[in-house]
Amino acid sequence: MLYVILIEAFGWSWEYIDEEMTLPRMEAITKRWEVVPPLSVSIASIASALGVKREPKKAPEQSMDELVALMGGVSRRPEWQKTE
Repeated sequence: MLYVILIEAFGWSWEYIDEEMTLPRMEAITKRWEVVPPLSVSIASIASALGVKREPKKAPEQSMDELVALMGGVSRRPEWQKTE
């Protein structure tokens, strides 16, 4: 979850966070966020206080087997576990 907040707040990539983020840097960021949270967190809090209800996102319609096949892979599920 922390990665997602860093990506949203700063626009960093997963790779950048893996390579550049250290524990002291993360501690400094989280201390700052205690005073001034990231914009997405602030807006979500304000919306919630105003009574805005968030609609949950729907899961993709494709099964994991279909996604693996799309990427050229082979499903590792046993036959009895397949949904089709």
